[in-house]
Amino acid sequence: MKKLAYEIGIKLNKGAGKECYKVTGCPDLVLLKSFKVGPNIKKQYLELVDLKKRISSLPEGVQAARILDIGIKDDCLAMIMDRAKGKPLHNRFKPVNEAREEYSQRLLDLSIAEQSLFDKLVSDNKALHEAGIQTDPSKPDNIFYQKDYGFTHIDLNTGDYFGSLAAPLIFPGLFSHLKKELTKQDVKNALIIISKLEAAGDQQDYLFKSNKKMLTEALEDKV
Repeated sequence: MKKLAYEIGIKLNKGAGKECYKVTGCPDLVLLKSFKVGPNIKKQYLELVDLKKRISSLPEGVQAARILDIGIKDDCLAMIMDRAKGKPLHNRFKPVNEAREEYSQRLLDLSIAEQSLFDKLVSDNKALHEAGIQTDPSKPDNIFYQKDYGFTHIDLNTGDYFGSLAAPLIFPGLFSHLKKELTKQDVKNALIIISKLEAAGDQQDYLFKSNKKMLTEALEDKV
């Protein structure tokens, strides 16, 4: 495996076993690296090569962060990727007691987003599935949003899971923690997001139905 010669800048975020950095001189790229090189490094490398090929095979226009290069950086397995536009849907690492205002604003932002952006998000999700690529519905920070550009999938994996997008957009875990603090309008905004996903043809699976039920009951409690 080759060494990546890119110079990394500041750390953007840290997830489960990975860190994301700016790439010096390349504002449209990021470097994502594992914490350490483990005994299964070759297997992990080949899995990334396969993922890179699958992402490259996606139809033109699908908004997913492409993997441009794979190798070793600072003795860690790393990859160079497109930098997604906008910010993550929600910050799942922010303390609950600090998240209420930010979460409320995010629900508003998403509720007023154009229906065409939801249509594109659902269409892209189907294209990912057809290419053997999956997203983790428990991680809202794996989808970025910018109002003028729409939604972009990042940190993808190979797999055949194909589920509703309700969980990453609503972030039900945080909603449950903040339910008493949220206003009636906050809950209405969350239901608008669900209705836009439904209109876009999102998967009507357990995650979708359970989130819709949770929000409907929460709205009734606010009356």
